[in-house]
This record gives sequence, structure tokens and C-alpha cells, in this order.
Amino acid sequence: MLRGVAILSLSTVLGATSISRQDNSCQLDATDDFPGVHLLQRAGERAEKSSAAAAQVVSAFGSGSSAAKPVPALQELGLRGDKTVVVTGAAGYIGSHATLSLLEEGFSVVGIDDLSRGWMEHVHALQQVADTSKGNFQFIEADVGKEGVLKDVLEDARPAAVMHFAGVAYPAESTKNPLKYFENNTVNTLRVVEAMQATGVRNLVFSSSCATYGSPTEFPITEETEQVPVSPYGRSKLQAEQLLKDWVNAENDDASKPLARVALLRYFNVIGADPQARLGDRRPKNLDSQYMRLSTAMLDSAQGFIPAFQIFGSDYDTKDGTAVRDYIHVSDLVSAHLVILQKMLSASVRASAQDNLPNVLYYNLGTGQPLSVKQMVAACKQVTGSDFKVVRSKSRAGDPPKVWASVRKAREDMGWEAKFTNITETFEHMWKFRLKETNKRFSLMENFAETFFVDESGKEVEECLFQDESGLPSGSFGKAGVPGDTD
Repeated sequence: MLRGVAILSLSTVLGATSISRQDNSCQLDATDDFPGVHLLQRAGERAEKSSAAAAQVVSAFGSGSSAAKPVPALQELGLRGDKTVVVTGAAGYIGSHATLSLLEEGFSVVGIDDLSRGWMEHVHALQQVADTSKGNFQFIEADVGKEGVLKDVLEDARPAAVMHFAGVAYPAESTKNPLKYFENNTVNTLRVVEAMQATGVRNLVFSSSCATYGSPTEFPITEETEQVPVSPYGRSKLQAEQLLKDWVNAENDDASKPLARVALLRYFNVIGADPQARLGDRRPKNLDSQYMRLSTAMLDSAQGFIPAFQIFGSDYDTKDGTAVRDYIHVSDLVSAHLVILQKMLSASVRASAQDNLPNVLYYNLGTGQPLSVKQMVAACKQVTGSDFKVVRSKSRAGDPPKVWASVRKAREDMGWEAKFTNITETFEHMWKFRLKETNKRFSLMENFAETFFVDESGKEVEECLFQDESGLPSGSFGKAGVPGDTD
């Protein structure tokens, strides 16, 4: 049985014989014995490591030749059953941290992500965790919204639960491109439910948002606060919540079926990074910089990647005129997912008459401690030692002035509450990860001249096969000529 991670194209997991390993590096074609298997070429000795990693996958699944043995089912890889969870959006910011926690708790994970806003670097980091954990990890590059994709995965994995993180999550962007948000957040959630219903998977943990509350006037926000979203993002998440409630209620009207349960977890503002700097927030791909996460923009400013940090709105009815939010550390956020998952799995094995766990669970996930943007800037400057420039701009559509949570329900029902409530410590975790990644990028560029690239025919080419719009190698230098994330 393969320990650790198998990185597959969708065709592999569904029974085809070709395997595709992809990365933000350039590709180096494998030998003729393994068509379809791409080794990863970086610099110097890293090429050998990539070759060995690809060979491990080939040895586990057979070659891509016509005489190859059938690809083994997920259960043969330890990726099926009561300790297996399918995670959508597993290469994204929150999904990758959730996968990390699942692996550390001994779960096996089948992660799915189309990488439109996820990162292969996260997959590689999770591979390293899986190599030393009790759980196994398989990553499938695929769009959960494509018809039949998730159904085929669930049929093979037969997981205990699905954690659904895949989606888009920037309120200001949603006002410019609402259809993208309803497609990714609402329609694709419907696709997830359809796949679960078709395969008998009964437990779903859903990534929702405080944006469903809109701009309330009473604080803190409780789970009973009226949901009146002010952005297409919030509306897309609220519609997803409503369809999930209706699905669970309809399914549980049929006494012949096992109980279906869904947990609707409404995130407040997620920040932070793994305290060990294995994972963290990265600059979003395919996203205008004005929409990026506040903490990401601050760190970009601190490192000089952007000329100034913009505060959108400085005349709100708040103590210092800047917007107030409830910032929750990503490690705290995903710990709540593990707590609720364990409760759902424990309850699902009991007779319904003896089971007091509701079929629809909903919780606010925050700290209950409001902080202004100005306070966040001060904390970031303290940690980074950078007195970066701050400019004030007009407020953005879809941004409410104040949002913070009551977490009483989560504390009383689950015994959960946030541990990382010191914002300075949270920024320290982010800064540690950011410096680690920046140093890696510089190290890569120092050796970049030693690296040659070949196309799929084996012919040497002068350019990297993966570039950003400026023609620079992606994952090395961004458009402004400074180290940047994959574009």
C-alpha cells in the first residue's frame, strides 16, 4: 500500500492508465516507458528528487503503456471507509489547513481541487505531512462542478464525510462578477449534494460565511441574527445553505435511509498560517490585487511587493473610522471542523431515536473580539518591523462597516473556542510562513540559470512552459519584478 500521497489526474482515479503530475515548475517529460507521466524539473539536484517522486507514483499505479496493470481502487491505498474524508478545495488556503489537521488526526484524505485558486505547493506540503502521519492522502486535480466528477470519486472512496471548501470568497470581487460566485458557490454545492445522494454519503461539513448576515445593526452576531446579505458572495452562500437544509430535511423524511447531516459553519475573517509554517496564505491567483485578503495585502506592503497598503473606507461609524472585523486564526477555524466532524461521525452510528444531534447544525466561527483595520495595520508593522505606507481609499461595494461574532453556541454545544486570540501572535505565524516562502523563491532564482527545459517531444526550449502574463517564470518573480506567488 502506498503511504503518503498519490497526485493524480482525474483520468487515473477513474481507471485510466496515464498519470499527470503538475506543479508551478516546468515539466520534463518522462521516458518513453511512461507516457503521460511528467517529472518536475527545478534546479540542480531537485530534478533527481522530482524524478524519484514520480517514479514512486508510477511504481504504485503501473506505467502508462498499453500493457499496464489496472489502476488500483482507492481502498487498496487505504483511502476508503470510516476514517476517510473527501475534501473539496484541498489545495486552497482553508482547505489545505483542514486537510493538514485531518491527516494529523489519523484520517485519510482524498483532496480535490482544480487549482484555479489553489496551489500545488500546498499539495507538496501535505505530501510531507502524510509521509509521517497515520493517514493517507491522495490529490486529484479536477473541478467538482463538472458532471460526474465527484460522483465517481465518492463511489470509489465511500468516505465517512465530505468537507466542502471549494468556492470563491471575495465579497468585493463578487459585485463585479456575480455569476462566477453563484456558479462556484451555489451551483457547485448542488453538484456536491447530488453526488452524495447518488453514492449514499450522508455527512457534509460546509464552508459558509458571515457574509450571509450582511450588515446587521446589533452585535455580536448570533446564529439567530437575520441573514440579509449585501453582496452576491453572501447571497450565493446563503442560497447554498438553504438548499442543503432542504436536502437534509427531504432525505430524512425517508425512514428507510440512514440519517443525513450537514454542518453549516459561518466563517468570520480568516487569517493566520500553520504555526510550523508548513502552510499559509498566498497571493490569490486570477484575482485583482484590490480584492485580496487584508492580511495578504499588508504583508505584501511590508515586503515591498506593492507600493502601499490601501484602507478601503475610513469614515465608517466605528471607533477609528475603519472597518471592524472578527479575525479568526485558520488553525482555530479548522479545529472546529474536526470537532464537529467527530460529533457527526459518532452520532451517525447510533439509532436515530437515541440520537440528540440535530440533522442541521450551524455555528459562527470567530473569536468574538472585534478589531479595526487600523489596529491590524499596527500589529502587522510591529511584527514585520516595516513602516509601510498606508493610503486611504473610498469604501468598496459589499463591505459592511462592522462584523463580529458571538461564539457562545459553538462553545456550549461543541466545547470549542479559539486559542490564537492574540493578533500579534497570529501575524507572527503569517510572517514566519511568508519569509520562508520568499527565501525559497530567491533560492530558486539563484539556480534558475542552471535549469533547462524540454517540451513534451523532448526538444530543449528556451522558455519555461509555465509563465505568467509578463513572460516571467510563474512562482518566481511577479509582474512588478519582485518575488511573487504563482499567477
